[in-house]
Amino acid sequence: MPPEKKIAIVTPTFNGIKDIPEFLSSLQATTDLSIVQLVIVDNHSQDKTVQYIQQRLPSAHIIQNTENKGFVACNQGMQYALDNGAEYVYLANQDLMFGEQWYQPLIHAMSMDKTIAAAQSKMMMHPDRDTINSCGNALHFLGFGYMLGSGKKDTEYPCNRITDVAYCSGAAVMYSTKALAHVGMFDESFFMYHEDSDLCWRFLLSGYRCVVVPESRVFHRYEFSRSIQKFYFIERNRISILLKHYRLCTLILLFPIFLFWECGMLCYSMLAGICFKKSLGFKEKIAAYAYFFSVKNMKAIMRERKKVQALRTISDKEATKLFTAKIIFQDIENPLILYIANPISTAYWRAVRFFV
Repeated sequence: MPPEKKIAIVTPTFNGIKDIPEFLSSLQATTDLSIVQLVIVDNHSQDKTVQYIQQRLPSAHIIQNTENKGFVACNQGMQYALDNGAEYVYLANQDLMFGEQWYQPLIHAMSMDKTIAAAQSKMMMHPDRDTINSCGNALHFLGFGYMLGSGKKDTEYPCNRITDVAYCSGAAVMYSTKALAHVGMFDESFFMYHEDSDLCWRFLLSGYRCVVVPESRVFHRYEFSRSIQKFYFIERNRISILLKHYRLCTLILLFPIFLFWECGMLCYSMLAGICFKKSLGFKEKIAAYAYFFSVKNMKAIMRERKKVQALRTISDKEATKLFTAKIIFQDIENPLILYIANPISTAYWRAVRFFV
């Protein structure tokens, strides 16, 4: 990538031929490719994804993997950007379409405030472009994450100015390469899910900001997935980020409420399996626990924890000021969470935050 390329768009692809034509069309219609370099990290697609990109946009730099390395394969593209002098890296899903002036507001915000390490675009749904997909993400103090404003009409949810958020979605976010060089990139052991919340938590601990910039708009062909297979990675990685980021005293304070949530999820999964013949991730949940009983895995987590704690410039109390005690999943409403788990978690978090 020539040094004058200020921005690198890093897009992981996997059998994306149904999405890539619109992705590239919107990119070419809205983007000055003299300052923006598209970097494709292909996870061993078996369709015509790579060939299509090569024909449609020969200037794209393509990294071809011989296996599916998950979303953390973005590290390869981000490292390419760092090695070639880009100031900013923008991660974009293959099912994204770019709005007019999508990158200028991000650059303006980050250049005006060097403490901003991550700036997310306002993600709207596609084809229903009046509906919000994400105005940044909320992070529960136990590591659960969810999208802010998801499913709301643009006029229903207040998202019209630059706002600090707990973390930015990896689907449409710009990172400062200086910040990435300082705190590192995605944890490659994660494969997929929570890699973006893990990275933004490191930014926060290091004194950086994570924001959503609503003037930057992109459109996402988002489909909620009820896949049980992903539940293993979600739960394994969620627990990993808690072990990596909190101080030991905070982990001890949170252990009772952590046990409450874990027991609740296990009991709910078992009852659902008996009554409705659905596992709801029970086996995957057990497999996630088993991961932490491996000496090798725990040593790796402790090594990462040491690196994260060395970055720390603020307390857990300061780092978690944007965290929430409530879980609000717009795609699924569970009365047990709304009327039992959330109130108990809120009361507990209020009580322990004084000591964090």
